Amino acid sequence: MVACGGAYAQTATATLLGQITDSSGASVAGAEITATHLGTGERRTIASDVSGSYLLTALPVGAWKVEARMSGFKTFVREGVVLDVNRNARVDILLAIGEVTETVQVTGDAPLVDTHQVQMGRW
Repeated sequence: MVACGGAYAQTATATLLGQITDSSGASVAGAEITATHLGTGERRTIASDVSGSYLLTALPVGAWKVEARMSGFKTFVREGVVLDVNRNARVDILLAIGEVTETVQVTGDAPLVDTHQVQMGRW
């Protein structure tokens, strides 16, 4: 008798996380964070928690745009956040006081430092 187990497809995904603060360093709860995949247009939206933190998991790899909005603050935009397989990219967001119609745009990738997981690996 031959037994067959189920085969599971492995998906190439990554995680995006960060902390949202205002110019005084206070956490901003309830801010809307939207991540948009620049290749496919896929969008994920989440609100920051009571401590100003956010976590988006199981994101497809590739280049992303991260936006944060909150009433009374300028919209934050960071383009070119590159997510690699099993990478936890950290994008901390500083919201400046102003009109929602004003935008603060930051260009560049998220830092390679992974403060969400503790593990060692080889290049």
